[in-house]
Amino acid sequence: DTYTLITEAQQFVDLGADKAKWNQNYVLGNDIDLESRTDVKIIEDYYGKFSGNGHSIKNIYINEPEKSQVALFGEISSGSVIRDLTLDGGSIYGKESVGGIAVVNNGSLINCTNSCSVSGKIGYIGGVCAYSEGTLISCRNTGYVSCTAGTHDENRTTGGVCGYSYGKISGCYNSGTVESLKQAGGVCGGSSGGGIENCYNSGAVSGTENVGGICGEGNYGSKISGCFNSGEVTGTGNI
Repeated sequence: DTYTLITEAQQFVDLGADKAKWNQNYVLGNDIDLESRTDVKIIEDYYGKFSGNGHSIKNIYINEPEKSQVALFGEISSGSVIRDLTLDGGSIYGKESVGGIAVVNNGSLINCTNSCSVSGKIGYIGGVCAYSEGTLISCRNTGYVSCTAGTHDENRTTGGVCGYSYGKISGCYNSGTVESLKQAGGVCGGSSGGGIENCYNSGAVSGTENVGGICGEGNYGSKISGCFNSGEVTGTGNI
């Protein structure tokens, strides 16, 4: 595969602004400091491969209080891979379905870390991704994750690493605080038909119902194995 090297903040901003670039491969050559600039655009539909190469995107600032599907990347297609990337500092805020690295993961997120705060009013909220039908491997969240206005049905959830997963989550952990006015989990807010293995949570998790250290709610054959929780878990029902 051929990769385009990104070494400057303006290159990354230009990527978000140009849809024609969303099917190409990229690699960071160094840390990128966005310096809380307000012209960062969401890469809404990504079809390529993106390697952070062990580097960070620092001080990201996305404030879209009336927008749904808010994150660094919007939807990652099947076959796409984002790996070895850290979001270091900053904040991401949206109305519904909000994530750090991605909103919807249909591909693979590997060795990605989020340390910025991620908040939304309703929907799926997750530190690394909001919703996944793909795989998350060795991903981490250390940032504050919150759902500020409750969720509008029981399948809308908040999680430290992932809001809701139909796929596989392996070797991931959360140490950030997770707060929701409804369902919440330290690693994953909810899981259906997938698996959560060898994961752990040390962050405080709070919600009102279906609250768990690893997963808020597991449905339809979802399996949890080799996981542990050391974080405080609080709620009013199904804890």
